[in-house]
Amino acid sequence: MNSPFLSIRNLTRLLPWLLVGVALFAYWPCMHGPFLWDDKDWTTEVEWVMKDVRGLWLIWTVPTTLQQYYPVTATSFWLDYQLWGWSPFAFHLTNVIAHGICGVFFGELLKRLEVPGAWLAATLLVVHPVMVESVGWITERKNVLAMLFSLASLVAFGRYWSWWGSVETQRQSRWWILGTLLFFLALLSKITAFVIPPSLLVICWWKKGRIGFRRDVIPTLPLFLASIALGMAISWMETHHIGAKGEVFEISWINRFVLSGQAICFYIFKLVWPHPLCVIYFRWELNASQFEQWAGVLGFVMMTLLLAWWRKRGVCASFLIFVGALFPVLGFLNVYGMRYAWVADRWVHLPALALLALGGAVVWRVRSLWLRGTIVVCIISLCLGLTRRQAALYSNLDTFWMAAINGNRDPWNAHNEYSDALMVAGRLEEALFNIRESIRLAPRFAEGHSNQANILQARGQFEDALNSYDEALRLLPNHAAILYNRGTLLRDIGRFTEAEEDLRRAIAQRGDFLAAHNDLGNLLLTSGRFGEAKKHFLQALELRPRNPNANTSLGNVCYMEGEYLEAREYFETALASEPNQLAALSNFAWMLATTSDEGARDGARAVVLASRAADLTKHQDPGVLSCLAAAYAESGEFSKALETINQAIQRSSAAGLNGATQNLRAMSDLFQSGKSFRIEKP
Repeated sequence: MNSPFLSIRNLTRLLPWLLVGVALFAYWPCMHGPFLWDDKDWTTEVEWVMKDVRGLWLIWTVPTTLQQYYPVTATSFWLDYQLWGWSPFAFHLTNVIAHGICGVFFGELLKRLEVPGAWLAATLLVVHPVMVESVGWITERKNVLAMLFSLASLVAFGRYWSWWGSVETQRQSRWWILGTLLFFLALLSKITAFVIPPSLLVICWWKKGRIGFRRDVIPTLPLFLASIALGMAISWMETHHIGAKGEVFEISWINRFVLSGQAICFYIFKLVWPHPLCVIYFRWELNASQFEQWAGVLGFVMMTLLLAWWRKRGVCASFLIFVGALFPVLGFLNVYGMRYAWVADRWVHLPALALLALGGAVVWRVRSLWLRGTIVVCIISLCLGLTRRQAALYSNLDTFWMAAINGNRDPWNAHNEYSDALMVAGRLEEALFNIRESIRLAPRFAEGHSNQANILQARGQFEDALNSYDEALRLLPNHAAILYNRGTLLRDIGRFTEAEEDLRRAIAQRGDFLAAHNDLGNLLLTSGRFGEAKKHFLQALELRPRNPNANTSLGNVCYMEGEYLEAREYFETALASEPNQLAALSNFAWMLATTSDEGARDGARAVVLASRAADLTKHQDPGVLSCLAAAYAESGEFSKALETINQAIQRSSAAGLNGATQNLRAMSDLFQSGKSFRIEKP
């Protein structure tokens, strides 16, 4: 008696889900890899968005909250942070599991569409090395989610259209509603899902030989309208918010046309023969006057004519969907990534589905079972090996960027990005070497000179850093970030007037530059211009209402103006957003311990805040220790106050801070006489 659990039917049902296990095996080499490249822009650098429900609300309601307006993708990052914190393994795991589920939906879709080799195509999707950039790079989860929801949407619409069979059946609107909802989730994961509505019409034509207006077109009209509306918004943001504009995008239409043919052929070749692959490809020279540059266009035309002559609707449908899905990245539209390379593996992620389905069908039609099996085993084994090899590049900082450098004919941007990563890691010598290589290869890249200045500044070479900033501004005179960076350097070396001018210029170029508003406000605060400083801090809060730096700075202004209750509210808000904000802890503690306003003093709270600040600085900062000593004195614990102030005196004296040391000795004398330290209200 056979167990139903071991029946062939049950095993067949389990097989598709083994794709998730295959995905985990294929991508295991990258699972313990760190956050790379611009992962920080979606994770650690936007912790203020990820930490509470208010951030989730901003993700959906304020399009410029993150790098791009893909709220479904951002919500998935938000959920990961809530569950696991900043664990790169968990973020990788989410990507890989979602990728495996994409394979399940793809296989189910092709099986229902009666495409030969459905599960072979699904397996190819899971193990194809061109997919690694989208799956192994955490930021590109938007690609994986867009594919996941797109495929789920197509499955739902297939149920609505009865899989476009020859026999018409009663349509159930619930499947249209579900398909539409899933399509919106795909669009809000990444705009590449725009291809779903035209793909539905292509499938209608493929399966039935015609497209009915009432039967086929009308149900897709809301999807087309949503795609167009969101596509226009994303295109505007790509140009004006992300920066896909300027000299680098001044490309003639004839060159854009030539590029489109080259890109189509490039992607077809990489899908058929995925080696070598590169993390960052390059921008080859476009010159329509050279005959060989038209080879891609001629190849595309020949393929089109061949398909028109062959009249195989299934093959034509695959080709139409493939080219249509690629259209936004063929050069006709400005895409920010094209500042550095004309092509990228991640841009063919969703379009690849059409050719993978075609490839699976071609292999499955081989009549000899032995030959077919041999081909399948060879293809899957080769792809699996290449995918594991490519995924391993994402396992650490150095392998990733060295692969980007070694696999590129002109790796100026790879050197630039590697130097930035090395600087964050504190490896300044290596960072300086790489940024100089980047400048050597691309001397007119202004951001490269600015990055060199950042590294030189970190090394204490301030004059050299200023020279690099000057060169960057010569190449790009009104770049807000470069102006801001130079302004902060000028401030740090005491050239306050010039620093103020640069910070004002940065804000003039980019009114929503939060850091510039906050730093300019602090610069004005030190010179006693409280009103002007407060204006910039309030503007910073308009941009990010719970920003701890702006709230701390406003607390400082109110404290200096004697508005202690307002100061307390701002400090409390800052600490609610960032409990370990050192400036808020120490300044708030100082106010609570030393103000002459009896109603505003709170010695016990001051001790708690100052103790936390002292722990954060490992009891090495004399200023923080003086706050703690003042808090102890206000609480009547003069023995602890004396012990702590003596530690502060030792630290200050060892650092050669003679003036500060004298002030600390004066505080010590007060504590010895049993008196607390007081600052009169201004």
